[in-house]
Amino acid sequence: MHHGKIDFLYMSIDMLRFFFFRCGHCTKFKPTYGKLAQHYASQSNLILGQIDATTNDIPPGFDVTGFPTIYIVPTNNKPVKYEGNRDIDDLINFIDKNIPSKSEL
Repeated sequence: MHHGKIDFLYMSIDMLRFFFFRCGHCTKFKPTYGKLAQHYASQSNLILGQIDATTNDIPPGFDVTGFPTIYIVPTNNKPVKYEGNRDIDDLINFIDKNIPSKSEL
C-alpha cells in the first residue's frame, strides 16, 4: 500500500475520485471524469486526481464506503464529499461553488 505518498499527493489535488477497477459504476463514470478534466484543462490551479482504493490506503479525512466516491478538497484542505449526481453539469457546479477560479486566487 502507498499510504505516505498519497497523503502528500492529495494535499495538492482539488478533486479526488476513489475507484475500484472492477466496479461497474466506476467504469461508467470514468468517461464523465475524463470530460470533467478536459473542461478544466486550461485552469492550472485545478488538479483532478484518482486513487484505486483496492491497491492504496485511504488517506485520513476521507470516508470511502462505496465506489466511485468523489471528494473535493477546497483551499482549507478539509475534504468535502460529493453527494450529487454523477453528471458533468452537477460536477462542474459543485467545483465552481467550492474551488476559487484562477482569477480569485
